[in-house]
Amino acid sequence: MYGAQTTVGTGIKATIIPSDPNALVERLDLLLASHKAGNSGVRNELISVCDELLRQNVITNDSYKKIMLAK
Repeated sequence: MYGAQTTVGTGIKATIIPSDPNALVERLDLLLASHKAGNSGVRNELISVCDELLRQNVITNDSYKKIMLAK
């Protein structure tokens, strides 16, 4: 087959986390609802959003723990 291209391997899917706290809280709500509905594929992004909210002092350590335990 002349001109056919084959892609082999996989890449890393990167998710860009916004720095705006309001956008992070909105994303957190969406991710929690998605996870509650049974989508286990959002776990890594959920943790990343929570980590960033904690870093920005938007949530406390206790809130972080409650969110992680609620997953």
